[in-house]
Amino acid sequence: NEAFFYEVRALFNQTPLNTNNAALLLFLLNHNYKGLYSENKKGGFNSSFNWCAKEVNTDTIKMALDNLHSFFTENEVIFESMDTFELIKKYPEEDTFIYLDPPYSKSKLQYKKKSRDNDFNNVSTHTKLIQLCEKYRYVMYSNNFEEEFVKHFDGHVTFLRKRYSSKESSKPTLEILAIVFHDTVSKY
Repeated sequence: NEAFFYEVRALFNQTPLNTNNAALLLFLLNHNYKGLYSENKKGGFNSSFNWCAKEVNTDTIKMALDNLHSFFTENEVIFESMDTFELIKKYPEEDTFIYLDPPYSKSKLQYKKKSRDNDFNNVSTHTKLIQLCEKYRYVMYSNNFEEEFVKHFDGHVTFLRKRYSSKESSKPTLEILAIVFHDTVSKY
C-alpha cells in the first residue's frame, strides 16, 4: 500500500493540475497523514503516507464536491494562487471577503520566495498586510498569535496547535483566528 501511495503521489506531481487528476488528489488526501495538503520547496505535493483501514465512501465524496461546486458557483467564489499583495490590488471592492493564511510569523521554515519588503517571518510584514485589508468589510486572518495583530480586528480567538513538521516545531504554539466584520468600511 505504501509503495502504491508514493507511486500515485509521483504521478500527481508530474501531471498538470486539472480535472483529469482530481481523482489522484482525492486518493492522496484520503490516504495521507491527517488529510493534509502540503508542498515541498519545488511545489510538489509531499504529504506522507498513512493508509487507514476505513473504506473511502465515494458517494459521500461526490455529494460533498457537488455541494461545494454549487456553493462556489452560486456565490461567485474565486480561488487565487498569487502574491498576497497583488491579490489585494486585484480585488478593490469593499464587499470582497478576504481570507488570509500567510506564512507563519517568526517561523523557522524557509518559504519559497522572500523579498526584502515582504518577509513573512517579520511581524511588520503581517501588520502591513492586515492594514492593506482595512478597505474590506469582511476579512479573516489566521497565523501565529502576536499581540500586535489583535488591535486590527473586531474579534479573535486563540488556540494551541501542535506542529508536526520537525522536532523544533513540534511544541504547541498559540495561534490566532481573527475577523473583521464591518457594516461599513472604516479606518482604524
